[in-house]
This record gives sequence, structure tokens and C-alpha cells, in this order.
Amino acid sequence: MRRLGIVTLVAMMLPSLASADIGAVSAVNRDMDGTPPGAERRPLLLGNQVVADELIQTSEVGSGQLMFL
Repeated sequence: MRRLGIVTLVAMMLPSLASADIGAVSAVNRDMDGTPPGAERRPLLLGNQVVADELIQTSEVGSGQLMFL
């Protein structure tokens, strides 16, 4: 019975671990967007947090800098 409780607790924690902050946007030159896993695409601005497995895209003339933890 005790094992079931531990497994349940770990399983409940996994989604939050998958979307854990891994860094932040430290510079944006024009357009930069991010698409976190299971979420909508969003514009990335200076200071925004980025998460594990987030897709980062820029326009053809855009660029950016990320600072990882």
C-alpha cells in the first residue's frame, strides 16, 4: 500500500518537472517566439522564463539570447 502512494506522488510530479523553468530570455532583437510543450505559441520578451522542451523560433531577421540556469 505504501508503494502505491509513492508511485502516485511521483507520477503527479512528472508533468510539473517536464515544464520546469530552465532559463530566461536575456536579449531579443526583433521577433522571437516560444512554444512550450502542450501550450500555445507566445511572443518572448526580455525576462520571460523558458521551460524544458520549449520550441524557440525567430523571424528571418530576428535573434535572441537565452540564459540557462
